[in-house]
Formats: sequence, structure tokens, C-alpha cells
Amino acid sequence: MQHSSFTVLHLVSWYPSKGHASLGNFVAEHILAIQTKSKSVVLGAFPADKDSIEYKIEEGVAVCRVYFRKKLPYIDYLRALDKGYQLLISEGYQFNMGHLHVAYPAGLFLLHPKMKLPFVVTEHFSAYQRSRRKDLPLIQRLLARFIFNRAQIVLPVSQQLGESLKDFGVNTSMQSIGNAVNTAIFKYQVKRPSLKFRVLHISSLQECTKNISGIVSAFADFHQQFPQSQLRIGGDGDPTELLAHLKKAQLPPNSFHLLPSLSKEEVFAEMRKADCFLLFSHIENQPVVILEALCCGTPVIASSVGGIAKILDSSRGLLVAAGSKDQLIKALVQMHSAHQNYDHKKMAAIAQNEFGYEAIANEFVKVYTSVLRSNASSLKDLNPEI
Repeated sequence: MQHSSFTVLHLVSWYPSKGHASLGNFVAEHILAIQTKSKSVVLGAFPADKDSIEYKIEEGVAVCRVYFRKKLPYIDYLRALDKGYQLLISEGYQFNMGHLHVAYPAGLFLLHPKMKLPFVVTEHFSAYQRSRRKDLPLIQRLLARFIFNRAQIVLPVSQQLGESLKDFGVNTSMQSIGNAVNTAIFKYQVKRPSLKFRVLHISSLQECTKNISGIVSAFADFHQQFPQSQLRIGGDGDPTELLAHLKKAQLPPNSFHLLPSLSKEEVFAEMRKADCFLLFSHIENQPVVILEALCCGTPVIASSVGGIAKILDSSRGLLVAAGSKDQLIKALVQMHSAHQNYDHKKMAAIAQNEFGYEAIANEFVKVYTSVLRSNASSLKDLNPEI
């Protein structure tokens, strides 16, 4: 592994922590990919019952998590980030640039006058899309827009999110760089034959975004036609609503299987057994779980929202209109008869080349190099002796 000559401070608004082990796991995947090409250090602050600081090396990446008691809005958060930053400096780190993952609120720290780092922003947050902006407090909208417009470049994970950010008032130049998949885990393996048609859904189980009720309702109707089918559903969210929907649908006990929060390896095991992956969301950007399914050679049924249509064509699965139960049932019937006809091995190979660590890291390093060269040129213009 050959690193670039610069060190990047990854400032994270979302990242796995003691309070939420899976929040921002897609951010962690980005950083693990980048670490293969550029020395990376993570800094994040997280509300907790007591103040503490944690610094350790995780899969080759230095990670500093600062836990703080939340009393004064913004102030305690920024103090926690500064505490972590000072610890990293005391450890001997010297940073050439910042990479902000999810602009708000962590980006406020990079705007402090003492922070001289040029920075880029990777954005994942679907709330910047027009249909959800009204749910954000005014102060958050104003501060987020200010952070975006101070960055060197904004890197939304989908082109559709980029268009939404422009509409939101972001004037900074943009380039879409998608999410990353650990292809050492998510890879093609020959599927064992099964009498059941297995439909897999893994998510945060949030009804407002993932449309869990829509999945259960459509599958219940589909199952009446195809009783040898099974819905394997779960994730890291609260299963209470899911259980209520399953009870209301009166699905037979053997027609579904509830999944707990899973490790990456356990998700791969489910992908390998599944005949298709299903995501019926109302709103998305670029869901990592779809990319993981494709890297395993598992075809996907998904609603055509966010950036999904850009990555899911007829060689990879089926698109349906968001919220259309009839279209979803039709897609399930079609997938039931055609899932064995996909070129699963080819699908996996193409997806791995597109979403694997190597491809994504190369895109980020090109951006970093351009930003650092641009800033070096600006400094020389101001001071020819540099």
C-alpha cells in the first residue's frame, strides 16, 4: 500500500461510537478506502453521560472520539472537538487538509479562525433534498449553507443530491463521489440452491424513509401467490413498528425471518443466501447496502429515488416508483421468475471495480491533490517567496 505524502484530518458529524455503533458506518467505509492511499486521522465528538476521550488505531486509521455532556448548544460540542484536535496535535500529527463528512454540525469547527486547513465536504444527508428541507430548523439550514460555501469543493454521494444542494443555495463547485464497499467481504460466491425464494431487506427500519409498511404489505400479497417465498428483514433500528406491520399483514410464521443488527460478515452471509435485495424507500441518496448487494452479484429491486436510478439498470435489477405497491408486487413476481437469469458473477465484478476501495480512494486522492495544488498556487500569488 503506497500512501500519498499528505495527511488528512477527517472531521465527522456521523461516525460509529459507543452511543450508536452503526451511525455513519458508510462514512467509516469512505475513510477506510481513503486510508489505502492517504494517511487519514478521524476526529468526532458525541454526546454522552460523562466527559471522556478515546484515541486508538482502528483498521490502520487513527480515530479520536470525544464524548461530552451536552449542556450549552454548540459550545460544548466545539469545545469537545477542540479537545480532540489538541490531543491529535500532541500525538505529533500535522494536517495538510481537512475532509468534512456530513457538513453540519462538525463543519463549524473548521470555520474557526485558528483552523487554516483547506477542506472538502462529502455529503450524505438526504434532508437537503427539497421535499425534506422544511423539517430542518432555520439555524441549521443557514449554518450548513455557510459551511458548504466555505469548502474548496463539495462531494455529494450522488448527482441527484448534488442538484438538491445547488437548489439549496450551495455555490461551491461539486463532484459526485459515491459510497465505498469493502470488496474483501462483499464478493461473489456461488449461491447454494434453495426451494425458497428469499427476499432480503436490511436497513435502519425507519418508516418515514424506508417504507417498512409498504414492504410488508406488498410482500404479503406476493406471498399469497408464491407461498414458497420468504422475507428476511431487519437491521439496526427499532423493530417495534416492523413487528406491528407483520402482525397486521397476518403473514404465516415461516414466511418471514427477523434479522437483528448484523456485522458486515453477517450481512454478506444474508446477501449470499438472498435471491434479491429489496429497498422500497421514499427517499435515498446512494444506499451502501445496494452497492454491497451488487458486489455480491445479488440483483436488486428498489424504488427510483435519489441516486438509485443511476446505479440500477436492467442488468442489475428492477426499478419501481416510490410508494407504488402494485409496481412492487409486479417486480417481485418478475424477479421470482427471472432471478436465475442474471449474470451474477459479471454483475459482481463490474460493481467491485466501480464501488471498491481502490476506485473510490483514487477519486478522492485526485480531488485532494487538486485542492492542495490550488492552495499552494494561491499562497505563492500572495507571497512569491514561498
